[in-house]
Amino acid sequence: MTSILGTQSIQHPNGTASATILADGTFSSPGHVIQVKAVNHKGQISTTSTSHTAITDLAVTITPSSTSSIMLITFDGFMYTSTYTRYMMMSVQRNVGGAGAADISGTTLYTDNNADGLLRLYDQDSHVSYRNGGFQFLDSPSTTSSIVYNPTFRRGSDSATVYIGHSNMVSTFSVMEIAQ
Repeated sequence: MTSILGTQSIQHPNGTASATILADGTFSSPGHVIQVKAVNHKGQISTTSTSHTAITDLAVTITPSSTSSIMLITFDGFMYTSTYTRYMMMSVQRNVGGAGAADISGTTLYTDNNADGLLRLYDQDSHVSYRNGGFQFLDSPSTTSSIVYNPTFRRGSDSATVYIGHSNMVSTFSVMEIAQ
């Protein structure tokens, strides 16, 4: 014989709720990972644009289980330029429910040469720049609608082509939903 215990929350003896069980059976405790979505891309992706360009090969779609969840967004990959360049930048776009993509990083980390974004490859020497790079960013989308996250990148004001990935190298973009 199977026993079933039905409850909506598990509490500490002092009365504070430490975990919730949602109607769909999802267990939720603040700070725990609810779900992870990730994409790996092998090979290179390039742009010559001076505007942030979505890297659609690394797009991640996730549907948050709660409006209070936060998303931990992570990129890890290899970056390089075709020729001497002062910089290339990376950022993140969010598209909620197909309403249109918008930059969510919202932070200009560098003030020289109109640089913007979460990650920048920068080299003052007159040679090709190669770097492993990565970033993490927290987003609070406040929705339970489907979200598409895209990393973006752009070149500086020179004429270089900038690349994410190379030959057999793998770039990874992931989104982790964390309960609050």
